[in-house]
Amino acid sequence: MKKWILILTALCMMAAGWAVAEGAEPEYLGKPLADFTVETIDGGSFTLSEALKEKDLVVINLWATWCPPCEMEFPYLQKAYEQYQDRVALIALSTDPSDTTEKLTKYAEEHGLTFPIGNDSGVGLSDAFNVTGIPTTVAVDRFGNAALAESGAQISTQAFTAMFDFFLSEDYTETRTLDEFPKPDYPYAEQTELKLTNAEAREIIFEQTKEGALAEAFGTMPTFYIVNGDSATFTVAIGREISADTALVLCTGEGATYSAFALLDGPIETTVDSLERTGNEYTVIALLNQKTMEIYRLLTLCADEANADALEAGLKEYGAVTGYRYADEGERGAATEPEQDAAEEGGMARWEALFQDQDGQPVAGCIINFCTDTACSTVVSDENGLAVFEGAPDEYHLQVLKVPEGYSYDTNHEFSAGRNGGSVTIEVTRE
Repeated sequence: MKKWILILTALCMMAAGWAVAEGAEPEYLGKPLADFTVETIDGGSFTLSEALKEKDLVVINLWATWCPPCEMEFPYLQKAYEQYQDRVALIALSTDPSDTTEKLTKYAEEHGLTFPIGNDSGVGLSDAFNVTGIPTTVAVDRFGNAALAESGAQISTQAFTAMFDFFLSEDYTETRTLDEFPKPDYPYAEQTELKLTNAEAREIIFEQTKEGALAEAFGTMPTFYIVNGDSATFTVAIGREISADTALVLCTGEGATYSAFALLDGPIETTVDSLERTGNEYTVIALLNQKTMEIYRLLTLCADEANADALEAGLKEYGAVTGYRYADEGERGAATEPEQDAAEEGGMARWEALFQDQDGQPVAGCIINFCTDTACSTVVSDENGLAVFEGAPDEYHLQVLKVPEGYSYDTNHEFSAGRNGGSVTIEVTRE
């Protein structure tokens, strides 16, 4: 079996591993939770009854330093805690007796955790809660009753804040138990899109030996890019044909997973594998259903031409392709064909630079140079964030000279454009 199939298989296994770690149905839900006191790594202590006097909700997170899903969950739990700490008390208890105070302190510092942390040894909450998988989250409502217990990593801030809002609501006048986290509302887009935003990236098209050959090799038809670098930035929009509750993005570059809600925080950056750095000639970014493993969208990224050539060789050996070409120098669609024909006949070619902020909103007033070796033409982006230049076919390089006040961009960075026209998307950072 080829490596690309193995990588996708590993991704699906990883998604299944993060998705859920079920335990027995908790018998303690809806009942008062016995008071406990535990020492925390800052030298203090945490007592449930005292926390309930000061806060309207107590959240207990059971975890361990060796647990990857726990590590994945913590950034979102930390962010939610920062937003709700005036009303929510949080204690994270390691279930591993070997997680000493020193070990836990180092872990908290490395991961930027500011909520109370301790060890469950001597307290026995993991036994009392019949915990069979971590992380496990238990919520104790304002009435002192255990009202939620769920095992499995929550991989979005919104998952925690929706749970907090449920128990902090004015309508919460008596204990109501939940068997899972409440589902937050998701702002669905008009259509589903997995989009690469690297300005230097160039799409490549593989010529298939037969229709569906690449879909057979990858599980779905990928979109291929050479990113010309060792990192990639992407955005995701989820349309209503997909459930945001089960949508998950997986990146092989870092072995990271992102829920649909986590992706609302803005563009995601991931590393891109290469033969020289990791021994893999490409990285996959997959949008899929974490329950059925159906792949909705797939990006396959190569760091440079040498790695794309290696991917080509493997796909040729597999019998899927005969070669590849750049999309901006070949057939990209009917809209680009006339421009390419005109360029070939000595006519004018057209280049477009679309300026967007980190949320995908257009940025007007960006100044960019379209330069050959002998001359430069300066263009300013319009209200749609678009800077358009038309000229004779040539090897152009692009350089952003200035962005509007309130935005930032590395103006020392230059990148190349296709000889016969093309388009790039340039992300500027809104400060």
